[in-house]
Amino acid sequence: MKKVFGICLLLFSAGIACAAPLETDVSLFAELSSAYNSGFYPGAVQYAERLEKQFPDSAALGEALLIKGESLVRLNLFFEAENTLRAARNSTETDTVLLNDCSYWLARAYEGLGNSTEALNWYYDYCAHTAETVASDGGKLSSRKKYYAAALCDSGRIFYNKGEYSRAVPFLEYAVQNGEKYDASVYVDALFKLMDSYSQSGKPEKAVHLYKTISRSDFDALSQAPYTYQVFTLYAGDAYLKNGEYKKAYDLYCAVLKSGEKSLAANALKKAYNVSSAHRAEVSAEPGTVLSDAQKYLADSPELLGEFWTRLGADAYEAGDYKKALSYFDEAEKNVSVDLFLFAALYRAQIAAGSRPTVKSAAVAENMILKSRGILNEENSYILLRESNILLCRYAAIQEHWEDVKKYAATVVPLDFDTREYLALAEYSTGNYAEASSLLKGAYTNLHALSFARQQDFKNAALIYAGIEEARGLTDEERLNYAKVLLYSGRYRESQIESARCSLNEAKYVLGLAQFNTWSWPYAEESFSSYLNSSAKKDEKSVSYAQFYLGYAQYRQGKSKKAYAALSDFVKKYPGHELFWNAQMAAANAAVQNNEPEKAALHAESAVQNASGDAETEEAVLLCAEIYTDSKKYKKALDLLAPYTKRSAEFGMKSIYKTGQIYEKQLDLSSADAAYKSLVQKFPGEKLAEEAMYRRGEMFFSAEMYDDAISRFNEYAKKYPAGNFVDAAWYFTAESYALTGNSERAVLQNLALVKKFPESTYLYSSCKNLIELYREKGDYPAALEYARFLIEKYGEQAKNDGISEVSADLEKLHSGKSEKIVRKEAEFKKNGELETYAGRTTGTELVALYASTTSFSRNAAVLAEKLLPLQKKHLQEESLYAAQNAMFLGKTYRRNERNKNSAEMYLLAAEYFRMNNKDDEAAAALYGAYDSFRVAGLSGDADETALMLKSLYPQSRQAKNIRI
Repeated sequence: MKKVFGICLLLFSAGIACAAPLETDVSLFAELSSAYNSGFYPGAVQYAERLEKQFPDSAALGEALLIKGESLVRLNLFFEAENTLRAARNSTETDTVLLNDCSYWLARAYEGLGNSTEALNWYYDYCAHTAETVASDGGKLSSRKKYYAAALCDSGRIFYNKGEYSRAVPFLEYAVQNGEKYDASVYVDALFKLMDSYSQSGKPEKAVHLYKTISRSDFDALSQAPYTYQVFTLYAGDAYLKNGEYKKAYDLYCAVLKSGEKSLAANALKKAYNVSSAHRAEVSAEPGTVLSDAQKYLADSPELLGEFWTRLGADAYEAGDYKKALSYFDEAEKNVSVDLFLFAALYRAQIAAGSRPTVKSAAVAENMILKSRGILNEENSYILLRESNILLCRYAAIQEHWEDVKKYAATVVPLDFDTREYLALAEYSTGNYAEASSLLKGAYTNLHALSFARQQDFKNAALIYAGIEEARGLTDEERLNYAKVLLYSGRYRESQIESARCSLNEAKYVLGLAQFNTWSWPYAEESFSSYLNSSAKKDEKSVSYAQFYLGYAQYRQGKSKKAYAALSDFVKKYPGHELFWNAQMAAANAAVQNNEPEKAALHAESAVQNASGDAETEEAVLLCAEIYTDSKKYKKALDLLAPYTKRSAEFGMKSIYKTGQIYEKQLDLSSADAAYKSLVQKFPGEKLAEEAMYRRGEMFFSAEMYDDAISRFNEYAKKYPAGNFVDAAWYFTAESYALTGNSERAVLQNLALVKKFPESTYLYSSCKNLIELYREKGDYPAALEYARFLIEKYGEQAKNDGISEVSADLEKLHSGKSEKIVRKEAEFKKNGELETYAGRTTGTELVALYASTTSFSRNAAVLAEKLLPLQKKHLQEESLYAAQNAMFLGKTYRRNERNKNSAEMYLLAAEYFRMNNKDDEAAAALYGAYDSFRVAGLSGDADETALMLKSLYPQSRQAKNIRI
């Protein structure tokens, strides 16, 4: 785990029991400055907070917040410092100097928080703006730009600590080249890091050159202890080693060993030993020589030899060579102090635990540490206490001994990052979620997010996961938890995105849930199916839910067979599941859709038996009754509902209503009417009572029992004069009157509806009925009035409904045309007039109607003349109609003394009648032709026609009347 450090600061202030002078923002800022300049940073923070609270509009607020932020950084309260410094930037938007200083301290705050990327960004921001200002000032650094050198050095240090040695080099070179700008300790630290960066970045020759340019006297001039120069020498030895100059490296290590700096002796000894072991030929010295020299130089300090072996053991451990590490620790124990013995014991415990401790190995390691500390007494019990408890805390956590974790962590002061995590995990695992989140404040970890989620604080949990994603990217496990948090907070679309990006099988389940909650049924089905069919290990609880959701998603898509298969399987597998009732209900509905009433009834009955609470009982009973009814098991449905009809609550009312509906299905209208009536009496003020009252009339109307319908509708209208269905009741009352032949009452009822309910949905139909009723009475002006009203009010609807044509018909009727002619004209138009067979057939009938009325005989002739040529083109289907029109035209032409034309039409009619075996009509047509020829003076044609008549129809009346 990553390590973070946090320090809690308690601020105490004492009140002064005397009158105080009036406090202003100027006086507060003066106190703030005094505390800051004297290095009393807690006081500076306190004064800044008072100024911020009492004088939020003060001109000094921005600088006060800057000083507060800097003080918090110096107090290691980095999280609070970050927030304060961002507030300071917002308050100093126009002061570039203060803004720049804010950048520097923000960088320091982020560095303290372990966010090196942000720290470098803000150092860069500070340096870039400072460089611009320096350029504008003629290259001089003002006192307000004092952090420039520090920012460069700090940037180099960050890159160094990140292992980015090449990037660290130019910053550290600046620090070494401008040593006068730094304290001696900062300068020396930069020098050491530069030496190491040269070596680590593949440029050890530069480190060697730097070593040669700086002498021991230079260190003395800096008032640095001889120890510091020996450290410098060790770095130089490392550079020679990297450069392949093993002899020079060995000599320098030995020089440090001979210097008498005992604190460096063990390290120097180790380095000399290693280089002589690895490069004997080049060094020309045996490793044993180093140990021999060490015995000589360290004769009076055998504990240093023990320290040397201990360090070798630690290094071997870090290199993963545990066997060699244990052998070195064995050597060390011959000459070590208690603290080094315990130090080695901690390594032994870690080796026993392994790189990935199991519960068993963690228990062994814990016991080893506790046993090794048994040699201590009260006076030296402090030795490596913190380090021991850090490891003990870890091993207890692996064993999930949470109370032991809390006990061990209590002595780790201050808490390191790992121990803080283990302690937070212990609090989390024992249900103390708020304490866990408090311990992890400022940390972007999975556990921190989960502790918020457990407190139902999904917003903060999501923010932490988003922060982890931005900083380093989420692991699959973290992304899965993030998707869950988004799901629980109702952010379903985002949850789908994160679930889809996760490769864990459980993510398919979470994805399905998110899709389910957005009613994306096909996608939900796919996700749940994929999850269930996966061979990956699955949580049985999630499997059960997934099966239900799969079946329900299929049901919502109308995939009733698949849905039933999944849901029926669910109820068999999970009879005690919390969704058992839901599954039975959905399975019942799916079975209904599959037309399997027996199966549907079984599931519905189970739902009734397993319902918990009135709401579920009500829904299950009504569904079950509906299924019984649909399968014509009326008695079972009625018996099921009977106990509930006696209830006084809403369910009782619904049960009565359902009972009435079942009686209707049985066509037992009397019982249905009684049920609805009892509902009205028992629940007079309920909406369903009004609906039941109306239903009585509607039921009898549908059964064509119009007198009963009129009675019930009138009862309804009287009881509910302003009811939801009153206009419908009036409308169907009018319909009932019309259907029983009482047109006068029907007219009056419709007129009343139109007047009382001008916005009713039945207004249109009522007006249409009035048009028809008035038309039947022959009151064409009144009918025409309502036709025009519909056209004006309803426009396109009326047009599409044919009201325009009705209006035109009424105009014709009003002008004197008969009802038959008007209706036939409408039929002629509807059938396509001259363009279709049906139209021409209707047209022939219309010719006959026109011909029957003297005033429309001209219309008959005009229409017949249009029809006949078209019918002649379709003689196979229309020869009889052509004959009728030709016959009519023959008579018309004869009356108009167009005798030759008349004779031609009669001959044509005779021909067409003969085609249809109409002998009487054919004989009459031939006689008409004979008569027309005779009157026209065409005696030859007349005689020829007479002979044809006598030849074809000798027994006809017409043939006997001709004398030739």
